[in-house]
Amino acid sequence: MIGEVFAGGALGIAPGVLQEAVKRARDRSVTTRFILDRLKATIDSITPLLLQIDKVSEEMEDPQSRRVNEDLKLLL
Repeated sequence: MIGEVFAGGALGIAPGVLQEAVKRARDRSVTTRFILDRLKATIDSITPLLLQIDKVSEEMEDPQSRRVNEDLKLLL
């Protein structure tokens, strides 16, 4: 859960909350199930990367490096 909160800083929302919303929507709709399954897989695959970005961001002291890191987050 702590990792999800850190990753949520990069997304602006906790990935766990996003995953739960996708799961509920997927269960309600047969026609969009495939799309929502792919969205969930994408969220699952980028969450570890977001955790790494947040960890590195905390370790960085240089403001320029932090700026580059924040720009990389926006590209995700």
